[in-house]
Amino acid sequence: MYTVEQVRHEPRLIDVVNELELDALDKELETNYPRKVVRLSDGQTLRQAIKDRRGAIKNRDARKLLQQIIAVNSLEELNQFEKSSSLWNAYAGKMLVIDGSTNVRAVLENHRRAYRFKRDVKKLELKVAALAIYNLSLQIHPFMEELIHIHGRNHGNAIHDLPYIHSGWVSMECFKEMEQDKTYNPSKEHFHSRQQSGNTLVRESLLNPGYLNKRSLSEILLGFAQQLHAFVHVHFVTPKENNKLMKHQQNESLSWQEAYGKEQIILLPITEEAVRINNPNACLERQLWNELFNRIKNGSLNKYFWNPLPITLD
Repeated sequence: MYTVEQVRHEPRLIDVVNELELDALDKELETNYPRKVVRLSDGQTLRQAIKDRRGAIKNRDARKLLQQIIAVNSLEELNQFEKSSSLWNAYAGKMLVIDGSTNVRAVLENHRRAYRFKRDVKKLELKVAALAIYNLSLQIHPFMEELIHIHGRNHGNAIHDLPYIHSGWVSMECFKEMEQDKTYNPSKEHFHSRQQSGNTLVRESLLNPGYLNKRSLSEILLGFAQQLHAFVHVHFVTPKENNKLMKHQQNESLSWQEAYGKEQIILLPITEEAVRINNPNACLERQLWNELFNRIKNGSLNKYFWNPLPITLD
């Protein structure tokens, strides 16, 4: 024979479709039967039934959200999904795990990282292609010394905006700061100065007008990208040390090693794991450049150029 409590609660429990309704039922149970065990027709307690039902609903919703996340095709769509999905927002701050194994929030973050990486690689691809077009256009110019500084400055500013790569070296003073403060943000010192790096690229184009001959477009772009790759390496130093080094950057006869010696800046090797403590994304840029090299080898950047190049000067 059903009790009054069974008749009242069992049909309601079956009809519950979301956690809000379960919360209301749970609250009612605590209010009306604070010290009484309410059992259902199968002998199960109502409290355990609510808990099981809650788990089933959460599992169902997690599967639905996972399908929606997988169907997203871009970072913009993913951001819009987070803002507009009422079901996603209903679980704000709560764990979403399917069958105790698949963490839906972790899947979403993995998708976010993947889309960001894809976006950042595309940005790097476009920047390198634009720089390459600019540099290759210098092949039609007769050599003039003043062009090196003018175009070198433009190249250098563009290089400075490319994703940097940590060299694996940090100044002793910077290392002390990083050890004391895990949130310390070191200065990224381009030890190949932007002006000197730009001058090197321009000088090669102006002084070697025939270097494009008998080379595939992918080979030319790969060589150019590898030069850029070398120029974007940085040491980690303190802001004060970075300011000291800036005064030496216009002196092309002075190597960066000599500049560091003049300022008595001692460099120490540091592992990528140690770098990530203060700069979680510091090593991601290396992956961006590796992906760019793969795209160049596969001919993905060729679409930005005429092929064959209309420049065959001797």
